Amino acid sequence: MMLLTGSRMAAQTHTPVTTLQRPKLVVGIVVDQMRWDYLYRYQKHYTEGGFRRMLSEGYTCENTALPYVPSVTAIGHTCIYTGSVPSIHGIAGNNFVKDGQKVYCTDDKTVKPVGSTSDAGLMSPQNLWTTTIGDEMRIASNGRAKVVGVSLKDRASILPAGHNPNGAYWFDDATGRLYWAATYEGVVDGKRKWVSALYEINIYNGKLTKIKDLPGNASFSGLFAMPYSTPLTAPRAVTDISVNFAKFGETSGDITFTAPTQNVDGSNITGNISVIVNKAGTDTVVAGVAPGATHTMPNVTFAPGYQTLSFTTANAEYQGELAWHKVYVGEDVPGTPTNVTLTNHDGKAVLSWTPAELGLNGGEYNKSEVAYKIVRFPDEVVVSDACKATTFTDEKLGVGNNAYYYEVSAFTAKGASPAAQVIAAGLASVPRSTLNFSGYLAEYTRANML
Repeated sequence: MMLLTGSRMAAQTHTPVTTLQRPKLVVGIVVDQMRWDYLYRYQKHYTEGGFRRMLSEGYTCENTALPYVPSVTAIGHTCIYTGSVPSIHGIAGNNFVKDGQKVYCTDDKTVKPVGSTSDAGLMSPQNLWTTTIGDEMRIASNGRAKVVGVSLKDRASILPAGHNPNGAYWFDDATGRLYWAATYEGVVDGKRKWVSALYEINIYNGKLTKIKDLPGNASFSGLFAMPYSTPLTAPRAVTDISVNFAKFGETSGDITFTAPTQNVDGSNITGNISVIVNKAGTDTVVAGVAPGATHTMPNVTFAPGYQTLSFTTANAEYQGELAWHKVYVGEDVPGTPTNVTLTNHDGKAVLSWTPAELGLNGGEYNKSEVAYKIVRFPDEVVVSDACKATTFTDEKLGVGNNAYYYEVSAFTAKGASPAAQVIAAGLASVPRSTLNFSGYLAEYTRANML
């Protein structure tokens, strides 16, 4: 079809041919997990210059399918930028088997990273068999086109950028600082010229701080992370972190921690330090904490559920080591009963168990209101729907050599725990010597029990 069309255009020499103007910039954006229908489902939230402009002035593919499995980052990005599928471009997953060895899609121990010394920088597109649109642009322009990949994930930056980009930049999560190397037009000695400088990015507010001017006028720009180690004269992490609630089920409590007495190099801390406490993304600076002192932040309000707190020490010069603490706030669902056993008492089956120390999510549950549901199988009879004790006697076993199984679950008004380990009773062919009282499985013959 294309050849025929070309022939017709060539024959119509009297018709002027309009040359399409090449765009100055092409930006490809891939949003993980954003299905096509989200373009319409959330349309009212879009701004005029963003997705709405794409919908009104651009094109959408509304009848597409993914001819590969699984739909993970590495495969999806590579398919988009190569126009091919895993059997052609060679990227079969984030991790896959190559020559009998499990490999990560962009692993390459033969390369050296720029701006980092961690293993997270040992990456390249060596496993990519085909060219990308960026590669083709570089080839078609004899290298004049500039192609750059930027992403938090290494694979999302490297694979779309292809084999010969001007740069591929990603966040090195093994380090603790983020930098931007920028080339810009500045004034040097009264003359305008292109200069380069290195900036540190504050990862909390995005502000730039110039670290130093780069030598010469080398044209280099990119986002990268430098290896970070806590300075030797910075304070060590806080210890003995706890969150205490005055009453069961409350969501306001006291945060307590103990300040360090030494710096990273083992020297004693002189003077007070600060501790930056982060809760739900908000920092609270506790200043003037004496070395070794136990400090309490009273009446801190939390949202119910799992909460993660971070504690960063700091002196006048440096931020120190980081400590984490997780806590479940509010009433929890009961945990699963433990040590469930079955014994023969006066010819009857007697179940016993130990209540869970903590709730299902590691929080506190209402032990004063907890009750237990006991179900017997295979007849699936609820032999007790609200047992308040931690033992139960089943006096209504059937006859014969049927095998009976029990499940024990704890519940309160907040919810129920998963059932405890199944216990089997019956099986006349099982000798008494096989009884297991470990709490995981206890087997009794009906003859021994009745």
